Amino acid sequence: MQKIVEQLIQANATKTIKTAGLEDLVHRHLGQGFIDQGGYVAFARVIEELCRRGQLVPVKSAGVNGRNPQLFNHYRKQLAVLDPVIKLNLLSLDTRIRVDKYLANPSQYQKDQAYLTALDRFFKDPGLSETLRVPYAINERSFQIFGNEKFLASSSGRAFLQQIGLTYANLGCYPTPEPFFYVDYRPPGEERTSCLVIENKDTFYTLRKCLATGRCQINRQPINLLVYGEGRKIVSSFAFMAEVAGPDPAAVTNRKAWSISTIVCRTAPPPNCRPAL
Repeated sequence: MQKIVEQLIQANATKTIKTAGLEDLVHRHLGQGFIDQGGYVAFARVIEELCRRGQLVPVKSAGVNGRNPQLFNHYRKQLAVLDPVIKLNLLSLDTRIRVDKYLANPSQYQKDQAYLTALDRFFKDPGLSETLRVPYAINERSFQIFGNEKFLASSSGRAFLQQIGLTYANLGCYPTPEPFFYVDYRPPGEERTSCLVIENKDTFYTLRKCLATGRCQINRQPINLLVYGEGRKIVSSFAFMAEVAGPDPAAVTNRKAWSISTIVCRTAPPPNCRPAL
């Protein structure tokens, strides 16, 4: 129970903790386990232990709850004391790495120390930092710096970069969205793209033949880019549209330049797909 209590206290955005509210949160997280582990009595012992450690301080002016064991109605979180050695380590990191959030929350430093050390070593090595001049795919850069090709693209990697005030551009890397298969019917110089995403493979091939005639429309809308969505896979591939857009990736966000429709077809083309008259 103590681990859950500590996590909930840490996650609380305010410095003052309401005892009854914290108990309710712990109960909801543990369910029947709250009762099995001793219920309120065990919860009270955890609070008393955290007070002994100096992590909580009772707000005596708020009064007590009148239960047995008795607890104060409110407690105040105590900020962790920054170890001088940790402070020295943080201040010795490369100046491109922001450390203010770690100075304010030393416990986070313990979690990220290995990543900070690896990035600091990368920045300070002339041979390695020189490679920042050459754009790398995100997984390649992640492996080069951290020895883990998946880290930078993961939610943990993105949170780490936000913590230290850096971006993919600062690390000389770029994301690599999952590509999709498409057929481009746009003539040279065409400014408007009307894209049709098809989920079903058979329907994709049927419409490809239809569009190849140059006389096919969907709802009277000419189509000049046909995309095979492979079911829901297309959801993770839409960023690749920037690559398909050509030399100006920003064009994919221009509503006047792009019209994207998605049709989920299982066995046959939609009935309103017909050659233009």
